[in-house]
Amino acid sequence: MRIILCGGGTAGHVNPAIAVAEEIRDRDKNAEILFIGRDGGDENSLILREGFDLKTIRIKGLRRSLSIDNIKRLSIAARARTVAKEIIKGFKPDVILGTGGYVCWPVISAGKSLKIKTAIHESNIIPGLTTKLLVRICDRVFLNREETKKYLRIKKNVLTVGNPLRKSFRVESYAGARKKLGIGDGEYFILSFGGSIGAEKLNQVLIEVMEKYSTVTSGVRHLHGAGKRYFGELEEIHKHLPKNKCRIVPYIDNMPSLLSAADLVICRSGAM
Repeated sequence: MRIILCGGGTAGHVNPAIAVAEEIRDRDKNAEILFIGRDGGDENSLILREGFDLKTIRIKGLRRSLSIDNIKRLSIAARARTVAKEIIKGFKPDVILGTGGYVCWPVISAGKSLKIKTAIHESNIIPGLTTKLLVRICDRVFLNREETKKYLRIKKNVLTVGNPLRKSFRVESYAGARKKLGIGDGEYFILSFGGSIGAEKLNQVLIEVMEKYSTVTSGVRHLHGAGKRYFGELEEIHKHLPKNKCRIVPYIDNMPSLLSAADLVICRSGAM
């Protein structure tokens, strides 16, 4: 089996694709898997770290308004489709699966023009613009939640399958996770985060929580994932926090262990 997986913009788009790739690799050792991502995407490091092949294309998301900038982005999207078509011709996949993000449009539309089977998976309840455009041409549309159907004009070939979960995402014992992370028995551990990019309002609130509660309350330890977009703004604040109690990081790699060890998790709503 030969499959192309595409998705990007955030880790939330890439992780489900990696989960699918892991499952395919486990079931078929001879399967050939290629990821197509966006040039310069931070999320690409997740793909390479898992040992999958990756090619990238230059693409920018479209804005929902008419402007000179949007016309330029349309031109970039058209060129991206041409590049994607050449990658697809060279790899000769049996199927192309997109997991969200604007990189999916040039890849899946190019694949469809080459008469290759295509599918897209939507993690969010309210589908993004790319998904709404692609449901008309994809052979299959996979949804995380049944409620998403009401936002789609086309209902045929739509299946609700849930959200693919990475194999590394294992629930650990509370005691075991805390021991691994060096969290003491008497400590109350708070974990907070706003996704791989981050959430500005959540950052503002959680910094206040750290300064007014976590740093001054005995027995509390707090880790906050600020997101790569916003970490630079908070780096100076981070320098002045007591490191034995509070830490701010740009991205959280060991999420399963931290979730298992936490007494309280504060996060924004999202696909997962």
